[in-house]
Amino acid sequence: MKHPVLLPALAIALLIANSCKKDEVTPKIDLITLSGTWTGLSTINKKGTCTYTDSIATITQVWSVTSAGAVSIQESFSYNTFSSTTSWTGSVDQSLQLTITRSENTNCFGTVETKSFTLSGQIQKTPTGYNLDQKMDFSICPPNCLFDIHYVLWK
Repeated sequence: MKHPVLLPALAIALLIANSCKKDEVTPKIDLITLSGTWTGLSTINKKGTCTYTDSIATITQVWSVTSAGAVSIQESFSYNTFSSTTSWTGSVDQSLQLTITRSENTNCFGTVETKSFTLSGQIQKTPTGYNLDQKMDFSICPPNCLFDIHYVLWK
């Protein structure tokens, strides 16, 4: 026998390799289950000097999510007698990290321009469904009209 040590070393290596616990595989989430109606509140807080009173609005969003994670959202927003609708598009991944963007025309002291706003956050899985609790900057007319919008949504 030319290599008597090789066989015992190989046997030990195989034992160690087989005894090591393999990484647990996180089960895949069927992202389509995020589709449907989400409801909640949106708190709008003034950060700049623009004349605006902080408010809380009710939000209804209808989500359409593909198995690949493409997200399309139709949002209805209402506060007192004011209501509006907007659309969001973006993506969500297997870790439930969401990034969505919306564009809208803003009127800043007579100057109309299209601005994009992005909301990024972590969706939380709960025993009864999902929730999202996330803030985003909403700068309509910098430097004066700056807002912080806090979304709290659940499905």
